[in-house]
Amino acid sequence: MKKLIMVVVAMLALWVQAYPRISEQQVSQDASKRMTVSYVLNEPAVVVADILVDDEPVPPSQRQTFAGETNQRVAAGRHTFSWKPRKEGYAGDSLGNVRVEIRAYALDRPPDFMTVDVAEPCDVRYYESADRVPGGTTNDVYKTEKMLFRLIPAANVSWIMGCTTYESLVNNPVIAAREVPHKVTLSSDYYIGVYPVTQGQYYKMTGERPSTFKNRTDKDLRPVETIAYQTLRGTSSAEWLGWPQEGHNVLAGSVFHNFRNRTGIEFDLPTDAQWEYAARAGARTLFYTGETSLGSLKSIAWCAQNSFDEQGQQNETHAVGAKIPNAFGLYDMLGNVLEMCLDVHGNMTSAEVIDPRGPNAAIGSARIVRGGCYSSVATDAAASLHDCSLALRNMCGQDSGASYQGFRLVCPATAVR
Repeated sequence: MKKLIMVVVAMLALWVQAYPRISEQQVSQDASKRMTVSYVLNEPAVVVADILVDDEPVPPSQRQTFAGETNQRVAAGRHTFSWKPRKEGYAGDSLGNVRVEIRAYALDRPPDFMTVDVAEPCDVRYYESADRVPGGTTNDVYKTEKMLFRLIPAANVSWIMGCTTYESLVNNPVIAAREVPHKVTLSSDYYIGVYPVTQGQYYKMTGERPSTFKNRTDKDLRPVETIAYQTLRGTSSAEWLGWPQEGHNVLAGSVFHNFRNRTGIEFDLPTDAQWEYAARAGARTLFYTGETSLGSLKSIAWCAQNSFDEQGQQNETHAVGAKIPNAFGLYDMLGNVLEMCLDVHGNMTSAEVIDPRGPNAAIGSARIVRGGCYSSVATDAAASLHDCSLALRNMCGQDSGASYQGFRLVCPATAVR
């Protein structure tokens, strides 16, 4: 016997007048109390749904039997999803107070969080907030089996990139030239990894373990390192110099080329500006805590003063996600490993820039790395605190890797699958 339950449909305009529409929604139950929801979508969109019992949302932990086309890109047409409340601990007689909410997001304005399975078939899911991510954003599954991405709302936001006078702690003309404050505007939102890519994720991406610290018991949770820029994007030559002349194109056989083919997503390194905007998360201080001290740095970063091995003898990487995140919920933006950026290293100027791309590349161009690392010296002395800051821009060779050099992925904020 079928039982009808109220359905609420939310349609999100998201900046444009034409938006995805949901219609012909129906909800039914069969004799086993399985609930089935069907609806019609007028155009491709990301569809998410909530089930509420007595006006209380069913938590992710009790949605294990939730199945069907939600939290993903959905094609136009009729679709269904189902839920088994009895298996989730809900009594059958409570279903008279069940409400279903369905929301559709335009493909170019997807929800705030995206997860991607690292291994085949690379399933992609979308979630509206951190508390809706299954298991929570700090779950180890997002450091090993899946990758977790946060949407960065950067489109048409103007901000000051570089080291302003009041956050600069060193009187060093070389560093000052690298970090000249200037106005920057990014034209698009983007997804960025909540964590740097780990050894476990890289192994599932490539079948390889290049890291120096690959013999540790928690190796899969530590950032992958000892990887060259050219391994990720392809070796530059007189015929192919890479970013910025070739844009986001990468060479066949590179790590990113293979991962793009598997996922259908244009993953890449962040530009220098994308990295700094995401790392600052609105902060205009040396660290995103707002305080400038060694104690403040140690609360958010693994640096030379707190990254010793179990014997207390040498500095090394540590499992990601163990320190305090920034305001965007991103972990390890400072310390642990330096993170490679797309741009060729060069000094900044005071000129205003839209979507900065850095200098043109040449064979062997040095590339930018950001954020400091586990061996960055930091004491309460002003100069050393700058070595692991939001402003400092270091460099790495294109064809060399190091135990303190890793990376974080970005991709366009577009639901391609």
